[in-house]
Amino acid sequence: MCGRSSLTKNEKDLEARFGSSFYSEDLERYNPLPNFNVCPGHIMPIVVSANDVYFKPSTWGVTLNFGAKNQLLINARSETIAEKKTFSSVLYSGRCIVPMDGYYEWRRSENTLLPYYIHFENRMLVAAAGLNFINSDTNENHFIVLTRPSEGSLRDIHDRMPVFLEENECKDWLTPLLNSGDILSILNRNIIIPPYFYPVSSKINSSKNNEPDLTLPSKNKDFEQGRLF
Repeated sequence: MCGRSSLTKNEKDLEARFGSSFYSEDLERYNPLPNFNVCPGHIMPIVVSANDVYFKPSTWGVTLNFGAKNQLLINARSETIAEKKTFSSVLYSGRCIVPMDGYYEWRRSENTLLPYYIHFENRMLVAAAGLNFINSDTNENHFIVLTRPSEGSLRDIHDRMPVFLEENECKDWLTPLLNSGDILSILNRNIIIPPYFYPVSSKINSSKNNEPDLTLPSKNKDFEQGRLF
């Protein structure tokens, strides 16, 4: 379901990849980079428009009301996103890009959950499809990540993965005035699968930890590194 990710590149790398810049006061205020353990509740840079000159700081996770109770959402299924009234407005006005260079997932092994780090070649920056909500009371931004069914060997780790967009799809995703058919077409146009994955230290289980070695392979010799292709 993608409940943790990483964004370890510097601001120059992000600016070159996504064509947006950082406000210096944002860097000083929430200091998002590098983050080896991006967790719900963290303020991270997102892109909300193809013409964005600056990254927009947004908090991962939005609290929405479902009947009699509030629920924190961090992900949403891309296959059914157009059917949900919860997303009927933000799907058309709040599509965004969430930069990351890897994510974590936990594989169930008997009664244990084993953390894995999943990434592309050279841990390159990638764009995950997301939705950005604006709190009408505070004017603060909150984002969620869209997911899809996992493919190939990734299914052995978890049944869901983020929806990743090719560089040339990012502009399409951020184009305003798309209908639901256009949106679903973009989400299903290409299935982009990160080919590298390996188990990592259980230190990633704590949101308090944020060190470079969180992304390194576990020293447990019982685990094997994997590659999808």
